[in-house]
Amino acid sequence: MICQRWKNNYRFATVYDTVRRIPVYSAYTFSGKEQKTRSNEWKIEPQAVNSDYSGTGFTRGHVFPYQFAADQDQADSTFTLTNVAPQTKDSNQKWAKEVEAPIRKGIKQGCKLEQNHRVHFVTGVVPGNNWIPIKRDGKEFQEGINIPSHFWSAYCCTNNKGQLVARANIAELENFKVKHSNIQDLNTELTNLYNSPFSVFPGLDLK
Repeated sequence: MICQRWKNNYRFATVYDTVRRIPVYSAYTFSGKEQKTRSNEWKIEPQAVNSDYSGTGFTRGHVFPYQFAADQDQADSTFTLTNVAPQTKDSNQKWAKEVEAPIRKGIKQGCKLEQNHRVHFVTGVVPGNNWIPIKRDGKEFQEGINIPSHFWSAYCCTNNKGQLVARANIAELENFKVKHSNIQDLNTELTNLYNSPFSVFPGLDLK
C-alpha cells in the first residue's frame, strides 16, 4: 500500500504490484469540483521510469484520473508512475469517453455533493499475459511492466434520497468492450479474473 504524498499532504492511496510494476487499484474521493489542468511533470518512482514507455506504443493510463481530483495539488499528485498502467492510445481515449465521462455525468445527476458529501472511488486493473520489456543497468528484462487485460472502476455515494448507492464499470482492453454493472456483479467478475475472492466495498449494503 502506498499513501501517495505530494506537497506535504496525503492525496490518495494505491495498492501497487512491485513484480508487475502496475497498480492493483487506487482509492480516492471525488467532490465534484472542476477546472484542473493537466500536469507535464511525471513523478519518477523506483519501480518505473518514463523511458519504460518510450517507443512501446503504449500510453501511461491513469488509474486515479486527474480530472476527478478535488483540487490542483491533488490533480498534480496523480501524475506518478505508481498510478498508471499501460493502455494503447485508442483504449485510453475510449476509457475516458465511455467510462470516465459518463461516470462524471452520473455523479452530478445522482449523487449528493453539497454539505461536504464525497463520492468514494476505487479504480484498478487486472493483470494480463503480455509485458513491456524494460532495461535496468544495461540489462533487458522481458517481463518488465505488465499490460493489463482489463481496467475497472467503481464508486459509491449518497443519492438525493439519502440512500447509499454504487455503480461499476469494467472494460476489456483488447477490442475494447465496456460492461456497466452493479457492485455485486463486478465483485463476482473480479473474483474470477483475479482467481481470488475480491470485494470492492466490503461490508457495505449497496443498492
